Amino acid sequence: MLSHYTVTSLIHAKELKAVSLIAAIPNENEHTLYFFYRKEKVVLPITVTYSNSTYLDFIVESFRSLEINVTQIIIAEEANLLKATLKIVSSTATRHITLNLNDGICLAAKCNAEVLVSADFLDKYGIKVTKELLERSISDI
Repeated sequence: MLSHYTVTSLIHAKELKAVSLIAAIPNENEHTLYFFYRKEKVVLPITVTYSNSTYLDFIVESFRSLEINVTQIIIAEEANLLKATLKIVSSTATRHITLNLNDGICLAAKCNAEVLVSADFLDKYGIKVTKELLERSISDI
């Protein structure tokens, strides 16, 4: 079950930007999460399918019992695959664990981790909020 997890020693993203979760809209089997990058006024929608929370809860509780903290999640695209890299910190080491986006976002949310996205990812998938966009959205209602 955990075969898609790998440990990496460095992050490949060149420039990272901190985003804030502003909304989570549930659908049948998925949630669309909306992140916001305030400096450039960009909204970033990401749709995730929540996995079996039992094993994610087990991982979170294991981390807590071992005094391991998930402090960041880095979301980036690599070879056309969306990936999440968690920064985990213990009293003796700091490691980065790369895993699939769904599990990464779920674990980060359960651990209240800071969310970072690569600049390239934000440019490709983000929606710039402009006065014109807002006016167009309101007129379509």
